[in-house]
Amino acid sequence: MLTLTSLMGGVLNTTSTRTTCGLIRMRSIYRLDLPATQLSGHQESGDRHHPCSTSRSVSDYGHSWIAAGYTYLRSATCIHWQVSQATSLYNIVFKLSSTPGTRHRAVQMENGRCGFKLTYIAQGVRNILTRVQSGGFMGDLIIDGGDIGLDVGNQQFTVRNVTISGSNTGVKMTWNWGWNFQGITIRNVKVGLDVKTGSNSNDQDQGVGGVVIMDGIISDTPIFYRSSRPSTNLQGSIVLNNIKLMNVQSVVAVLDGETILQGSEGESIVDTWVQGNIYVAKQFRGYHKGGTWSIPKDPSLLENGRMFGKGRPTYADYDISQIVSVKDEGAKGDGRTDDTLALQAVFDKVSTQALLPRPISNGTGRKFAGCKIFFFDAGTYLVTDTLKIPAGVRLFGEAWAVIAGTGNKFDDIQNPQVVVRVGDPGSEGVAEIGGVIFSTRGPSSCCAFERVRTCTYLLSSITAAGAIVLQWNVHSDTKGGAGLWDSYVRLGGTAGSELQVAQCPKHTVGNRNCFAAFLAVHLTPKSNGYFEGTWIWLADHDFETLDGDQTTIYSARGLLSESQGPVWLVGTGSEHHILVNYNLAGAANHYLGLPQTESPYFQPNPPPPGPLYTSLSEWKDPIFTGCEKAAWGLHVTRSRNILVFGAGLYSFFVNYDSTTCNRPDKINCQREILHVDGESGMSVYSLVTVGVVHPLSIDRTPTINAVDNRNGFGQTVTVWKSS
Repeated sequence: MLTLTSLMGGVLNTTSTRTTCGLIRMRSIYRLDLPATQLSGHQESGDRHHPCSTSRSVSDYGHSWIAAGYTYLRSATCIHWQVSQATSLYNIVFKLSSTPGTRHRAVQMENGRCGFKLTYIAQGVRNILTRVQSGGFMGDLIIDGGDIGLDVGNQQFTVRNVTISGSNTGVKMTWNWGWNFQGITIRNVKVGLDVKTGSNSNDQDQGVGGVVIMDGIISDTPIFYRSSRPSTNLQGSIVLNNIKLMNVQSVVAVLDGETILQGSEGESIVDTWVQGNIYVAKQFRGYHKGGTWSIPKDPSLLENGRMFGKGRPTYADYDISQIVSVKDEGAKGDGRTDDTLALQAVFDKVSTQALLPRPISNGTGRKFAGCKIFFFDAGTYLVTDTLKIPAGVRLFGEAWAVIAGTGNKFDDIQNPQVVVRVGDPGSEGVAEIGGVIFSTRGPSSCCAFERVRTCTYLLSSITAAGAIVLQWNVHSDTKGGAGLWDSYVRLGGTAGSELQVAQCPKHTVGNRNCFAAFLAVHLTPKSNGYFEGTWIWLADHDFETLDGDQTTIYSARGLLSESQGPVWLVGTGSEHHILVNYNLAGAANHYLGLPQTESPYFQPNPPPPGPLYTSLSEWKDPIFTGCEKAAWGLHVTRSRNILVFGAGLYSFFVNYDSTTCNRPDKINCQREILHVDGESGMSVYSLVTVGVVHPLSIDRTPTINAVDNRNGFGQTVTVWKSS
């Protein structure tokens, strides 16, 4: 599978795509073997059977039944998922062998053999660290039998709603910086999670840095969580919350060692149990291994006492006649034609036509009702004015169809304009979007909206510096009624974006033609929504070059949420934006399940808010006094009921150089990365930072020191509460 590959079974049921190991005769049914490319630096790959993952972003696989139970091979891996950001596995059933001695695995993801080199000099010795790449999302998986259900290692990953039964080991985890499980069921498994414990100070002995598990149901499993060796000083952070147990003898144990948290033969519940460093406001409460305060969760975020979650809609109960192709309605999607009017005409029909429930039979006796479902055929749809998608719309894209804003409308940084608006302000109803990329285009090097064989001159200097790429206004009283699944904001770095290494090479400071957005995503005050696997990416490299050459492209802001909720951000990322990646301003009732950020590689050349952009109070921007040399990863002001369950906030470079700022003896790529003001109510669990001197600041005052929270390559704050 290549980047931008979507492999799907039928949506009517998960048995519509079946694969059997014995028939294919492969040790890995699906694997990603590509020429090594990388995000930056020098790519390492020591084994052709374990390809590098950094080129494998924007891929998914789902709606399938994979049967390995009948293969003649004792060893078989169903999916070798060696991937990076914006990737997902969902709605898959794995049937593995239960024969004694089986070595079947559902998913393998070691991801530890390649990356880019971080080189530094320490005590006169040249050292090389190999950085591996960020991960993505898995959800709605069922694994039955086998030796190991999930055999995994990655920088960070989010897993929601997975059931593992009858395996020898449910999850074998070799390394990570952080990992989020939301809703995991383990039945009749010898060891639920078997994790490698590394060192808290030596990144060359990187083990499992942190695991957070919420809403687990564990039954008939002798050991739930087992570490390879004891942790006495933050070697492996753990947070368990709302874990229901039945017939579990050891809840937390050490291999060939003690049982840290005893279970029982009957039923019991672990409310909240942690292993790691705890902070409350500005006070350090010490290293803790045991039960602690219940995790505060606003009721609006919950369903039946568990954190709400919703898988990507499949529309299995809709007839084909209810699918409307935008190309059939006149849109071209060729990356050259202005599709604004054609697309708007399609969506205007939602308002002008009474899309009342209409019974339709598909021959099975099932009835279908509801609105049309809009299908964006694969392609790039250029829009030169705001595309208004009304509440009541369900739409999905084929292989990440792209909606890209371009032209004069989005050029004025003093008068920012919306590219795609979902719902009018204050609108109520359903809005479901899946498999779509929202983007912008830089100054065209060819004649606009025409097919030209050869065109090497710059047509204009019109940029997208004033683009608000996605504005989310819709509110739904139904949990998950308004949401975004497997959809991304992608700014630059791809063919046709006119924002690639040829136009915007690294170390090019303030190039007016390399401004990609004013704001990527805006959740307005009256909106709410469920966002799963959403990646808000400003390109740091060029997807199209063999070496993934680095770029210098500018976007001022990642995600701004003023929503009063409920809002779920599950397995999301926001990277490389100049001022701030996640900004919660006057927001309420938010759940962030392992948000991931990276600061711009070019900073502090120039420092934020430059170049060109300024800090604007009307957009709730952070204030920059001159001390801040890099973007905020997460900035929270005047907000309440904010729960962050796992987070990875990273800073790898100073003006593209990692040799002096990101090493075991010197952590100073940037000073601060998470800010919360004294008015806000927030709880953070398993906060992982890299290259940051102070992982958390309160009211612009650094509060926590990274050196006190070393945990392998990263630094981990297991618990922080505002009060």
